[in-house]
Amino acid sequence: MQHVEVQKTTVFTNDVYSFELPNFSTWKDKILNIVNIENNGLIISKPDEECFVKAGRTAWNSHLRYKDLDDLSNIVTDIIKSSVHDEGYDIPELGVLDCWINWYKNNEFTEKHAHRNHLAVVLFVDTNNSTGDFYFHQDVQSIFSKKVDAETNYVNDLKKIDIKDGTVIFFDGSLNHSVSPNTTKNLRITTAWNLKPYYPEK
Repeated sequence: MQHVEVQKTTVFTNDVYSFELPNFSTWKDKILNIVNIENNGLIISKPDEECFVKAGRTAWNSHLRYKDLDDLSNIVTDIIKSSVHDEGYDIPELGVLDCWINWYKNNEFTEKHAHRNHLAVVLFVDTNNSTGDFYFHQDVQSIFSKKVDAETNYVNDLKKIDIKDGTVIFFDGSLNHSVSPNTTKNLRITTAWNLKPYYPEK
């Protein structure tokens, strides 16, 4: 058989960005206050429909319900807009589509899912004392493997990120992610956003 040179090209890499939220301790107190209000039934904004979050959460439009979350959304969005501009991405404007708070009690988790056409954002509020871990998943239906790797456990399809409280991450919403069960008695608290890129009409 004639020898043919085959070229190899790596495709489909994903970048995840992060930054430390300024004045985090102040924002943490405000978020914990909202969780306390909702968790104790003083206000309940959780929608009736099921979702991937198998834990407590506020409504998807919580930035419209709580001024503190609206103010925080503006700060986070401005930082991200500046970052994507510096990186050279073609995103003239970013708007908040959804904003909500998650709180995970013992054995609560989030199923593998993606946000598709949005920029996904997560603020880690109170997670250092719980065991719920944030994972990214490679979206593959089958694995093309070498014979020498036949006995390999394909851990490369799952990536855990270790993030301390006060960190904001943002990434392409099409990247699958999940949160493993919280096996402690401590609440695991995060705030999340879907940001929508758009072009002004002009």
